[in-house]
Amino acid sequence: MNREKGTVVEVRGGKAIVETSGGEACASCSARHACVSMGGTKKITMENKSGAAAGDEVEFVIHDLGMLLSSIIVYGVPLIFLVIGIVIGPMIGSLAGLGEEPSAAIGGILGTALALGIIRLLHLAVGKNRVFTPVMLRITHRRGQTSKNVNNAGEYTDNT
Repeated sequence: MNREKGTVVEVRGGKAIVETSGGEACASCSARHACVSMGGTKKITMENKSGAAAGDEVEFVIHDLGMLLSSIIVYGVPLIFLVIGIVIGPMIGSLAGLGEEPSAAIGGILGTALALGIIRLLHLAVGKNRVFTPVMLRITHRRGQTSKNVNNAGEYTDNT
């Protein structure tokens, strides 16, 4: 499991929205530069079982299997449907009297669009599965506290 750190930016009901710039998992990801170019930080929603408030720094964990399956869904599904669209496009296009290359391009675009719809449905269907849900472990630093951390038992410790 990947332990990450972030800052709570908002609390809604029993959920905390945590902003993170990525940690170990992001450092080894080949697409990390794409995320950085889109703002560099990510906002993740998770259960607020530690009672964190906005501005608190927290530690959370993301299941390895969830990371792997998410990558397969986000990158693999569009790629598979793109290829299927490119292969099937000319077959259908020849029936409509279109050339092979325009039909392949249209098929690829439609295949990719279909894949994005499928990903959205998968997100709704399995998004609440515990494998895909980050879990807040502890508050590492309370907002407004200088040089103090919270240990695993929830007690404040002085780091001076």
